[in-house]
Amino acid sequence: NIRKDTGQVLFLDNGDTFHGTYEAVESEGESLVPILNNLGLDAMTFHWDIGYGPDVLLKRQEELNYPILAINAYDKDTHELYTKPYIIKEIQGVKVGIIGIASNIIDKTMPKKFSQGLYFTNGSDELPKYLKEVRENGAEVTVVLSHLGFPQDVKLIEETPGIDVVVSSHTHNRLEHLQKVNDTFIMQSGSHGSFVGKLTLTLFGGKPVTATHELIDVEESIAEDETMKNLVHQAMEPHRDMLSKVIGKTDVVLHRGNALESPMDNL
Repeated sequence: NIRKDTGQVLFLDNGDTFHGTYEAVESEGESLVPILNNLGLDAMTFHWDIGYGPDVLLKRQEELNYPILAINAYDKDTHELYTKPYIIKEIQGVKVGIIGIASNIIDKTMPKKFSQGLYFTNGSDELPKYLKEVRENGAEVTVVLSHLGFPQDVKLIEETPGIDVVVSSHTHNRLEHLQKVNDTFIMQSGSHGSFVGKLTLTLFGGKPVTATHELIDVEESIAEDETMKNLVHQAMEPHRDMLSKVIGKTDVVLHRGNALESPMDNL
């Protein structure tokens, strides 16, 4: 079947979104909500986003116009899921099941307040059940939105048949070329909003058979969106004077771009 390209896309966020810069941390992510709601996202999963505690992330969920997904975060008392496990979206006439897997280290290596009242698995035991469920509910394509890390996602694919696409994160790999493990396409698009990964699938008989991939550099030649520009200025305005105050100087670029050690961490 040949279906007309309607221009619809599936736009996903792997998390580490409500954290990092002063205005985000000071507002516990609230200042980012108008900006994120203007992006047109379809779903996200999480890691550092829960850094203000589980109750705060649920409050952010109420404010967002798209869901936070995870099949591997549970209430310690009830053993019920903390968030929705998946959604099914119709994109260009194709039903796509998006299944979220949050970072599984939140209750193991992060501060205790991040996971207060919750526990996390790596999702490998739950995933086959949800793949089956989304297929039974009409999904023709399955996408796993994972914050486990690239090596962990490869292992997940090797152990779990039936995944069409894994959108991977956590390890911040800038994969210029799409990878394929068994019959599953896997992509990862860097970090800090520096790239957008674009994946285009061609389906035959309801199954992805070919894919093209582009790692799009988010750089200055891209025209500004006036609405988004104004939303960013509104988020920054209450803090601009304080953040503009010079308190010291450094000849070294303060960054956190290294895996093991960085100038900002040393400072």
